[in-house]
Amino acid sequence: MKRIYVRKIFPYNPTFNGRFSKYEGYHLIGLQERMVGINSTINVSLSEKISNPIYYSPLRRAEETALFLKNALGLQIEQVEFIKEIKFSLKNLLTEDEYNLYGSKLVRERFAKSFIKDELTEKRSDIRERINKLIEFLRILPEGKYLLISHSFFMKVLQSYIKEKNLFENPQILNKHFNFNKKTFKNGKGFEFNVE
Repeated sequence: MKRIYVRKIFPYNPTFNGRFSKYEGYHLIGLQERMVGINSTINVSLSEKISNPIYYSPLRRAEETALFLKNALGLQIEQVEFIKEIKFSLKNLLTEDEYNLYGSKLVRERFAKSFIKDELTEKRSDIRERINKLIEFLRILPEGKYLLISHSFFMKVLQSYIKEKNLFENPQILNKHFNFNKKTFKNGKGFEFNVE
């Protein structure tokens, strides 16, 4: 059996030291146009020794987190395509004025609504295929305890799917796994699951 620890990337400053609004900065980060410079003062909560390697999303902020953990834990790192953030456009979810008024709460609400209606940039069928590929990838790993570095929305969808396998047939299930008033996961935190 494999024990899988899924953890959210370290925090970063989306304004790039005041050069952009948070809204514009998040949009640029989502497009992978900017390096973000993670804040490495956060702690990743792990209750057990982790097996080699640490797997991370190919997005820059995940790579920066993985490089920090590589040095801190003395483990190798390996990029895995399956665990990158779900593709969506912040500008398709809400306007800058809406973001300034309602913040991340509205982003979470609109993301879930768009997932349910299958209106995200990345279609639900593609997200499901990625998750299935991830599970198959994890199944062939040797026994051990593995760390995955990923992103909020992918993590929330994965966690919901682990709990309820009919998520993609009944996407409204996602709503019950979200608390729209709170971050999906704190930076460096996440959830665990087992793979046979």
